[in-house]
Amino acid sequence: RLLILTASPPAPPPVTREYRLSDRRSHSTGIRANRLVMNSAEEEEEEEMESGKGEDSEEESEEEEAVGAVQFRVVEATHKADDKAAAAAAAAGAATAAAARAEAVKSVVTNALPPPFQEKPLSPVLQVAKERMVRIMISQIQNINSNSPPMQEGCIVTLHKLCANVLSNPAEDKFRKVRANNTMVKGKVSVCRGGEDFLIAAGWRRMVEKFEPYFVFGGGGGDDGAGPAETHSASPQMLEVLTLAEDVLRKNLALAREKTERYERQKLLEKNDASMRKEEAMQAIKDDKERRKSKQTPPK
Repeated sequence: RLLILTASPPAPPPVTREYRLSDRRSHSTGIRANRLVMNSAEEEEEEEMESGKGEDSEEESEEEEAVGAVQFRVVEATHKADDKAAAAAAAAGAATAAAARAEAVKSVVTNALPPPFQEKPLSPVLQVAKERMVRIMISQIQNINSNSPPMQEGCIVTLHKLCANVLSNPAEDKFRKVRANNTMVKGKVSVCRGGEDFLIAAGWRRMVEKFEPYFVFGGGGGDDGAGPAETHSASPQMLEVLTLAEDVLRKNLALAREKTERYERQKLLEKNDASMRKEEAMQAIKDDKERRKSKQTPPK
């Protein structure tokens, strides 16, 4: 048999009173050191936390300021939008009120004014008569190659006067019967190309009484001297034709007067130009005579 010998651990020193006291002192010292270390660590942690809290508070204050600025801008923009909306509403109200007033004034004026005149359509007979009178007016009376502007104006004025007198006094024989040799008729209507044709198209008739020619509106009798130029009451259709003739003459009267004014101005300019040329020619002749006389006179 083998005998195995192992080394046993050393035995602890004997516990004495001095050992216990030193051990307690070292233990308390270690505890105090640990406490100091822990306190310092806690203080550092508190400082770090406080510094972190300060930074957080600064960041929070900056965020609050930014949020406050945004809220202020939002409130200000809202107030501006409200002001604009109120102004737009006021303008729209004013425009609506103005439109309402204008509509009210328009309705009052429309109701106060008489209804617009609307020409009734002409019958075929009246339409043909009107077209004939207009054709005579344009192709004959207003033909500048046949009638001068003063002649056109005189003819239109006389025709208009004859027709207007009958329309104003349809029962008066003296207005419905006119001598063809009358100075006004002969000098204004007969001498103008188309004057008598227009008069006949307007409803007048050329009659003869005791070998003297007449223009009669609504008359009867012969045109060869066989019968008297009696006057009869005109029919409503004849008066309508005469009314159309008066309207055509009245519309062309202003144009005839304007043409006459232009014609007279042109004639006056031509007359002044001819007078100036005549004076220049006379002055040239006079200067030539003086020049010849000065050449023939010997010097003294």
